Amino acid sequence: MKARKSPASTWVRARAAGKAGLTAAAATALAGAGLVALPSLPAWAEDGPNGEVEGYHWPGADPERGNNWEGTYRYPDGETMGWCASWLAWQPIYADDYVDGGELTYRNGDPMEPEKLRELAYIISAGSDVVLNEEGKIVDDYSAAVAVIMHNDTTEDDQYPEDVVINFFENNTDPEGNGQVTEDVPEIIEKLRTDAQTLYGPWETTVTADGTDDLVVGDEVEFTVEIIAGSGEPVPDRDVEIDTTGLADAPAQVTTDASGIATFTATVTDETAEVTASRLAPAETVDMQVPTSQHEGSWPQNMVKVDDNRTSGSTTVEAQQATGTAEVVKVDPEADDPEEPIAGATVEIRDAEDEVVETVTTEDEPVAVNDLPLGDYTAVEVDAPDGYIQDQTPVPFSLTEAGQTERVVVENLKGPDVTTQATAEQYVGLPIHDTADVTGHVPDDSVLTFELYGPSDEPACEDPIFSSEEITLSESGEYQMSDHYTPTEPGTYYWIEELTSADGQVLSRGECGADGEVTDVYDVPDVSTQAVPDQLVGEPITDTAIVSGDVIEGTAVEFELYGPSDEPTCEDPIFTSEQVDVPEAGEYPMTDSYTPSEAGTYYWVEHLIAPDGTVIASGDCGDENEITTVHPGDTDELPDTGAGGLGMAAAAGMLMLAAGAYTVRRTALSRSTS
Repeated sequence: MKARKSPASTWVRARAAGKAGLTAAAATALAGAGLVALPSLPAWAEDGPNGEVEGYHWPGADPERGNNWEGTYRYPDGETMGWCASWLAWQPIYADDYVDGGELTYRNGDPMEPEKLRELAYIISAGSDVVLNEEGKIVDDYSAAVAVIMHNDTTEDDQYPEDVVINFFENNTDPEGNGQVTEDVPEIIEKLRTDAQTLYGPWETTVTADGTDDLVVGDEVEFTVEIIAGSGEPVPDRDVEIDTTGLADAPAQVTTDASGIATFTATVTDETAEVTASRLAPAETVDMQVPTSQHEGSWPQNMVKVDDNRTSGSTTVEAQQATGTAEVVKVDPEADDPEEPIAGATVEIRDAEDEVVETVTTEDEPVAVNDLPLGDYTAVEVDAPDGYIQDQTPVPFSLTEAGQTERVVVENLKGPDVTTQATAEQYVGLPIHDTADVTGHVPDDSVLTFELYGPSDEPACEDPIFSSEEITLSESGEYQMSDHYTPTEPGTYYWIEELTSADGQVLSRGECGADGEVTDVYDVPDVSTQAVPDQLVGEPITDTAIVSGDVIEGTAVEFELYGPSDEPTCEDPIFTSEQVDVPEAGEYPMTDSYTPSEAGTYYWVEHLIAPDGTVIASGDCGDENEITTVHPGDTDELPDTGAGGLGMAAAAGMLMLAAGAYTVRRTALSRSTS
């Protein structure tokens, strides 16, 4: 504690000594008593060059021997307090080394009783406390009072009665000419002597805490500081320093009341909190200390040393971490009952540092997350229930009171419904695709894709053979693949559609082998034909297709007729038949016919047509059983043989030709795989 300089108006007693010098024993005794016999001369206050002394500078009786210094002394370590006096010193006391002079004695050298040492130890400590920590007149009064007590209590005779010593101060003036005001000194002397009887050391300081049962962090606790003197009496009106850990709002200092008690409240901020109360306490004995450095020819210097005792007490309180509860519930604000909990959402509870402290799965009632320390949190959905759109927006909440229950609501909209219809059947070499019908709430910039697996007899969807281009959508509707896949081999293929949000959350994903997501692919059927081989001009001619193999519903056959010409020429048909549905393998004649108006050779070309209108197989121009010869002539010129007006020979020839005719297998169109 740094000493503060007192005002210029200062104390120290002086009297006409009547002697130019004293014996060494007398000088030592006077110095030890804090008393020096001097004429009435001006006084002034001054610190030593190192700031060690806050004292009172008096001119000496002998200018050659220097000046006298008295007052409080602060050791160079800045901690130990003392009461010093010098006997006609040339310089103030700021020595670095001291000779231990032993316990304080009476002037005549007799030992001082322990009780008297204890009493003076208190008085010196109390006086030093005021001189070092106060300002103004009270400093002078206490300095004077202690000097008087030190003089009288170390002197066994009545050479200097107390009233005479007090009068010494009244006769002094400071450098400004003001007389020393000492009317309060007698009262202070009485107070110091009275207090010394009950407030002597050692002091015991205790700190207690009230209301610590079931204590939780955040609670307020009342602390009581009590100081008891060595006599068992309370120590009143003393400032006490307060140091704390794990507490908030605690004062830095409290003052004891008349019962030696001070109370204060503080808020617990940690699971372990500690309070320490401390202050300087009076010394319990007094020693003489003589500086080893003396100015040559100066009289001996000495000082009275009091220990820098401190009294302290502490207490520790334990508190449980204050906790609360979060009740997590997931709801759909657009549902018929927007308050009904939805099960199946995975929600993370994160603290203020965004660390995950708990992960819960919602149920059809609120899910309690217990024992959360008070603080700020967020709830973040990391996985949505089937059919719902995940919302990763953090939901903030705070727990501010112990035992608090906070309802945390995570909202979600029901995700879109997706139904699909893939190409049910197709022929090898023709494109297949999938179509999705999306309904409900669609997040902006959602992405729809289709994957194809197979071919395989059983659903197996591990490594897709095809993935469609992405389709970006923000509303419901029907969405067909913008590209397609062309299979190169027959078999069963399986589609899976997937709808994801812009941030990658899967909103809907189909199942492998689901209805509407299977495409059966077949080889192109075999087709053979048999046209009418001969006919007369004016009579109808037709063609017939014979289809074998797997046939897809919606397949049809169509016939084109070219000619007449001597050589097969099939560029511009003179006739195209109506399409004939081919629901299954079998024989399919034309449903209409063509009646030639001139004789010659005609050439048929049949076309097998897939349900989407694609020609998947065609005959070759000039195939032997795809030629019809039309003969000229009047039917009257022909014998009536019942063979279409032809003669018997001609009819027989036709039958033989029919019998010898062969069935030509048509060549399937080439296929390519996209």
